[in-house]
Amino acid sequence: MTSCLFIFSTGDLLSQTLEQTVDGEEFRKLAKDMYENLAQPSSPPSSPLPPSSPPSSTSSPPLFRLPDNFTFDFSRTFNMVAFGMLGTSYLHVWWNRLEPLSKVLYPVARFGQTGHNILKVLTDQCIGAVGFMAIFFGVNGAAAGLSNNPSPDQPDPLSNKIERVVLGMTIQISTYLLPQMVNYHWRFWPFFHFWNFSRNTLHERAIWQNIANVFWSALLSAIAEDNKRDQLAAEAEKMSNIKE
Repeated sequence: MTSCLFIFSTGDLLSQTLEQTVDGEEFRKLAKDMYENLAQPSSPPSSPLPPSSPPSSTSSPPLFRLPDNFTFDFSRTFNMVAFGMLGTSYLHVWWNRLEPLSKVLYPVARFGQTGHNILKVLTDQCIGAVGFMAIFFGVNGAAAGLSNNPSPDQPDPLSNKIERVVLGMTIQISTYLLPQMVNYHWRFWPFFHFWNFSRNTLHERAIWQNIANVFWSALLSAIAEDNKRDQLAAEAEKMSNIKE
């Protein structure tokens, strides 16, 4: 659990740093290109300069420059750590059940080692991964429900807090679970876990999953920030056109 605490807290602080860098557009574009290439593995990776372009002689701006009002949202980091501990515990239990079950359902003698691993990954992604992501959105929804007190000046009984937590979890899971699984999760994790299940022991898999999750979360944060900036720029341009 100590490694889980370190990995998830470090990962969220890294994500927040990337989100708040004001000169990180080049990095975010690179991250977006990397993500899009996951969906098109045959496409060559994009390059910031054409092959024939000579290197620029002028000094480039720093890749990262933090804004003056840069702050960390430690409540968000706490939520990520809580999710990490719950999710990692869930993975340990699930994978300890999946391992003997897959030996019965997909015997190596019949399917071969590669076929056995593929079927085990498919089972994991259709059952275990859905539960793992449900925990993530459940934790986020619970935190949002607790903080969303419509009457902060009035007494807040426990029954109201429980109601807001349940409502927040329900909204988060029902709204985001399936789109996230289809648009993000299944683009990367089935391939990672094929390697994870093939090369690592049962007790090593969770820590490798958490390490990969740090970089995957940072990548998605960079993409989300890039999309948000594009949307704000488009809205600003639209408003300027209306004024004209």
